[in-house]
Amino acid sequence: MDNKKIRQIVIFGDGVEAQLAALVIKSQFDEESFAVSIVSGGSQNSSYALSLQPESISIFNLIGLDEKTLMRNVKSNFKFGTLFENLDGKGKSCFQPFGTHGGPMDLVSFQHFAIKKRIEQGSFDYNDYSLAAKAALANKFVHPQNPGSLLSTLSYSLHLSAEDLEALFAHRCRALGVNVIQGAVKEVNTSNDRITNVVLDDLTQVNGDFFIDCTNQIANPFAEAMEIKIKSWSEWFENDRVARVFSSNEGEELFTRVKADSNKIVRQIGLADGSAQDVYYSSRVTSAEEVARELKSDSLAKDVVDEQFIIGTREVAWKGNYLALGRAFGQYEPLNASNFHGFIVGLQKFIALFPRTDDCELESFELNRKLNLWYENMRDINLLYHLSLEQKAGNSSNNLSAINLEKYPQSFQHKFKTFIDSGQLAYYEEEAFSEPFRSSLYLNLQFWPSAYDPRMDRFDMSQMNTRFDEMKSAINSTVAQMPNHLQYRSQYLDS
Repeated sequence: MDNKKIRQIVIFGDGVEAQLAALVIKSQFDEESFAVSIVSGGSQNSSYALSLQPESISIFNLIGLDEKTLMRNVKSNFKFGTLFENLDGKGKSCFQPFGTHGGPMDLVSFQHFAIKKRIEQGSFDYNDYSLAAKAALANKFVHPQNPGSLLSTLSYSLHLSAEDLEALFAHRCRALGVNVIQGAVKEVNTSNDRITNVVLDDLTQVNGDFFIDCTNQIANPFAEAMEIKIKSWSEWFENDRVARVFSSNEGEELFTRVKADSNKIVRQIGLADGSAQDVYYSSRVTSAEEVARELKSDSLAKDVVDEQFIIGTREVAWKGNYLALGRAFGQYEPLNASNFHGFIVGLQKFIALFPRTDDCELESFELNRKLNLWYENMRDINLLYHLSLEQKAGNSSNNLSAINLEKYPQSFQHKFKTFIDSGQLAYYEEEAFSEPFRSSLYLNLQFWPSAYDPRMDRFDMSQMNTRFDEMKSAINSTVAQMPNHLQYRSQYLDS
């Protein structure tokens, strides 16, 4: 290895992922150090709308794009969490908010107060103590503010139009001198586990020092040429296809909707000019024609895009001078987080480990280790929803003998047993969500532990009850005074 300096980076893909990768690289490093090109096959971006996580928003700061500028140029609305419908098999809804629940209790997390209360009284609505949950369902919004106040417990994200974002990014790519090459990949040539060049369908040869795959296809010519196998999760997730459609009906809400039934999962994102729906289904149970017919029953729906959905990851994301990001590396069902968020996580890890030369064995090893852990943790979070669907009733989930955990990954078994037995979260590196979020997810899905932190017994419960009853009243009062989210957004963007 002669430690050749990287001077040409080539990114493959259509749509916002390839553009964002180019913009971040050009913005974060010396523009004169290397050239960045995008090779676009010209296919339509299959996503109509994008849903961000609170942690995702910071990626736009890296390219000098503040929130107001973003929202003024892209159809968007705020998001406080996700509304899950029918996860108990009986039509009951469950809202999973961003932000925190309750308040601090010395070194004891708030969930233990909830667990003890439920053991004592038999029921407990955890979201009574979440300002974000109450505000979202009341269609009210303000930005988090005043550290130490109730409004500081809020956390939010955004829904964005993929079409508008692509247009905005295209303009910025041109301004930064990103070269765009049109053409579909015909051949990927390799030598010694490295890409030497890529040949397009018009026989154009594309050369580069480093190649980034943002094609959103986990099975593609790059994976085949680099001999990178896929680690399938199909033994736990049956859905292998996704149908996407956009309907021109008003659908703005402060949350993403996810509805489950026995053979499919429907995810809906509302924007000012309509709503985007993704239907994840198993081709072994439901035909593409049946799903398309159901979606087209809405007279305002655009053409249905139906594509393969391989759930799982590749063995590695980074090999030699090749890197796969987002859906090119791995895919999961976007229940609490979209696959666009997985792309952002991978991109951020790459920027932190950005190679100075083509001798990047240590950097690639670390990124592969961390990214595989992150996707596995996301898998385990999604398995919690599938377990909820499988149980069909919340309270029975407390009976471990009634749950066949042996069919799940060891990491999921350990996490689930630890929380059910003690109310404590098992520690795993590269978790996809914060501890308060994961705790609330268990409780909102009605997976209640059989025990709480023994330090709870030193608290005077009458005083704790008074304190948190006051908090519940304060949450309701605060929500009542909050502005309608559309009015707030309009005033915010006009200011």
